[in-house]
Amino acid sequence: MLTKADEPGLGLSGMPPERTIYLSLFQETGLHSKDKGVIGFHPPQGKDAYRWGPAWRGLHDYLAVEGSVSFEKMLAFLGQPPYGIRQGPALLLIFALILFERRNIALFERKTYLVTFTEDHARRLIKSPANFELHLQPAVGGVQGLFGAYAAALNPIKDARDVLIDAHGVVACLYRWHAHLSEYALQTLRLSSTAKEVRSVLKRAMDPVDLLTKNLPIACGYAVIDKAKKKDLDQFASTLGTALQEIQEADNDLRHQIRFVLGDTLGIQGTINELRLFLRKNFGPYNGALGDHKLKATLTRAVDAELSDDAWIESMAALLGERSIALWTDETLDKFKAETVEFSGKLKRWVALMHQLKSKPSSVSLVSVYVTGTSGKEHSLLVTDPPQVRASSEELKKELRRVIAMNPDEAPQALAQALAEVLSDPAVQETKKRGKNK
Repeated sequence: MLTKADEPGLGLSGMPPERTIYLSLFQETGLHSKDKGVIGFHPPQGKDAYRWGPAWRGLHDYLAVEGSVSFEKMLAFLGQPPYGIRQGPALLLIFALILFERRNIALFERKTYLVTFTEDHARRLIKSPANFELHLQPAVGGVQGLFGAYAAALNPIKDARDVLIDAHGVVACLYRWHAHLSEYALQTLRLSSTAKEVRSVLKRAMDPVDLLTKNLPIACGYAVIDKAKKKDLDQFASTLGTALQEIQEADNDLRHQIRFVLGDTLGIQGTINELRLFLRKNFGPYNGALGDHKLKATLTRAVDAELSDDAWIESMAALLGERSIALWTDETLDKFKAETVEFSGKLKRWVALMHQLKSKPSSVSLVSVYVTGTSGKEHSLLVTDPPQVRASSEELKKELRRVIAMNPDEAPQALAQALAEVLSDPAVQETKKRGKNK
């Protein structure tokens, strides 16, 4: 019924039990027939020899009066006099009515609006009819030109399947688009207040009529849309369209931010291609000498010339952000920025060390130590191994090793703090200057 309603005999062949049910309940009664050249489900016509007409009309009138009704209550309604229909046939009659009125029906599971009604939904409904509700929607009247406004607003996000002439078409378009948004687009706070309000409304699946005539207009600043004039409707369409486009562009904006962060931390702003050429030219030749696994893996990825620009951005984002870009949040972007700054700093300092090492004998290794003070001033020390030091310095090292052995766990932090204090102490700096002048 759900997937082959437009086929003769619902696509059933042979004589399985389902075909027997189809012949007696749908074909002979005319509930499934061709009308105006279209095969589908229709109300009983003509003489209605099997007397399904009263049940169909009674159910339709019941829904029109009651509004939202659970399937459990509908089954109870059809089971009472004057209808007395058992649950199995009654459920099939309800499905036939849904398919006939599909553009005027809103279905809910546990109070959540269903954009589509699938076989999985049908199976769950049969087991738990109390969890599902049906709302026969009234026509959205009193708002002349409203669907024209929605058609204009949704133009950037619609596809060839969308028919934006009624509530069903507009809501189906909105939620189909919403279902394909990335995690980042669904949660980022880097949007305008209007875009965030529209997104928040769409997250709370609700009655389509309320969504279109109340909630979305309010989110766009139009609390009384039913009294709106054409000028107001045009402005509403523009505001909603801008908000939807902003949400849709969140992923592209994220990629622009990723590219900017990479270029800014590495000291080059330009196209992605220029950034990649810069990395390959300035850092690629040193990749083979790297021993740090994480730094080497990141640099290897950064200088990979085989990837397309889009794939390269995705790859760098996943490596430094530690998750696929499709799953990013605002917090992931902050983490990516911090990791990129660390990667860039390490890379620049290491390459600077390699430049200095080229002028040293091969038997001498060079270690570079950087200390950044609270003022932002950075001090660098180049230490050779084996060191060429005076006897007094050797005695100082022995004393330091003795103190370190007393508490090796806390020693690195204490040494770093002490080194920062020594290098930042004005008195020490003045003593060093006087020593140089002598």
